[in-house]
Amino acid sequence: MNWKAKRIQKQEALKLLKEVIRLERMPDAFHTLALVYDAIGEKRKTINFYQLAAEIMPRDTSLWKLLLSWYLEQGNVAAVDCYLPKAIAAEPEDIHSDSFLHPVALS
Repeated sequence: MNWKAKRIQKQEALKLLKEVIRLERMPDAFHTLALVYDAIGEKRKTINFYQLAAEIMPRDTSLWKLLLSWYLEQGNVAAVDCYLPKAIAAEPEDIHSDSFLHPVALS
C-alpha cells in the first residue's frame, strides 16, 4: 500500500472516531484517536486527546504516566504539577515503583 492510500485510511479512521465521540463520547475512542494522531505525527492533537481520555478514564494510570512523561520531556512544570496528583490518585501504591515516571514515551 502506498503512502497516499495509508494517509487516506488514517483520515477515514479519524473521521469515524470523531463521529463515535460525537455520538457517544466513548472513552476508548479518545484514546484511539490519540494513537491515530500520534501515527500521523500530530503531537499537539495527540496530547489533547490523551488528556481527554485520561480525564474520562481517571483510573487508567498508563494515560497519566504517558502525559507526565511527555510534559517532563517538554519541561512543562505547570502541567506536571497538574497531572502528578491525578496520577497518584489513580494508583497511590504505584508512586513507589521504579516505573512510575518512566512510561513508554510518545513515538
